[in-house]
Amino acid sequence: AAGDHGDGLAGAGGPLEPLKTTAHRWDPKKLKREKDAVETAVAQVTAILNKMTPENFDKLSAQLAAIEIISSDMLQRIVATLFDKAVDEPHFAVVYAELCAKMVEDGAASNALWPFIRLVHDEADEG
Repeated sequence: AAGDHGDGLAGAGGPLEPLKTTAHRWDPKKLKREKDAVETAVAQVTAILNKMTPENFDKLSAQLAAIEIISSDMLQRIVATLFDKAVDEPHFAVVYAELCAKMVEDGAASNALWPFIRLVHDEADEG
């Protein structure tokens, strides 16, 4: 027949069914929201770490712990930021080590922060 290319796209002679959307479909708006959330979280972490001293440790570590981790990318970026600060500012390394220990202690019951430990360990091995 004219226009029939034999590609079988129309199935058994009938029209194609429309694609069904799922909850896990690719959504560029969602990706942008996640990217914006990651950038915001990294900026918050940087601001907190810039202010952190032994005197305000408890208050600022609570602020840091309150940041919701929504993706592995966010977690990796936060860990990299913390790691870089500890390396760049060795005079505050003890404070940053205490911060990591506190995060582990606070998250031990839920195992929520074990990925944090793995990322810190891996980052140290690469550096």
